[in-house]
Amino acid sequence: SFQPEAIALSEVGGRIYLAAISSDEAALGELGQPLSPLELEGRSPRHLAGRGGTFALLVREPVSSAPWILLHDATGPRRHALPLRVTPEAVAISPEGDRLMLGFRMAQLTLRSGETGAESESMPSPHEGNIRSVAWSESGDRLAAVSKHTLSLWDPRDLRAPVFSQR
Repeated sequence: SFQPEAIALSEVGGRIYLAAISSDEAALGELGQPLSPLELEGRSPRHLAGRGGTFALLVREPVSSAPWILLHDATGPRRHALPLRVTPEAVAISPEGDRLMLGFRMAQLTLRSGETGAESESMPSPHEGNIRSVAWSESGDRLAAVSKHTLSLWDPRDLRAPVFSQR
């Protein structure tokens, strides 16, 4: 039986959808209804995020460990499967579900399209070491990242430098 290890929620039109992952499975469905398994094509789920009618699942290939981001509509259909060159440590979705923020080892941060997965921008980072978590504010007017010793905030309209950084 399915034993979830992580969950994410996304609201669409007043309805709440839930995605859940375990070490080898993922499922999606409306809150209070049975969850439907997602086809992972042999990949292992690692992380998931949900927002704005979108779920992003970070998965890895079984043999090569190549990372992918699978973008799903909250109602289930996969929108895009995006191969990555480097495995992100953290993923967050904008409130509208139209952009992804990925945090990587070596303090790298990037924004990608939530529709196609295409990289739109790399962000300068005051961080040292691995990005541990990334987040969007509820209003979508701030992005945040945290590493072992640094917290930083950005205005998504101007990503040339953080608006706040604290060590």
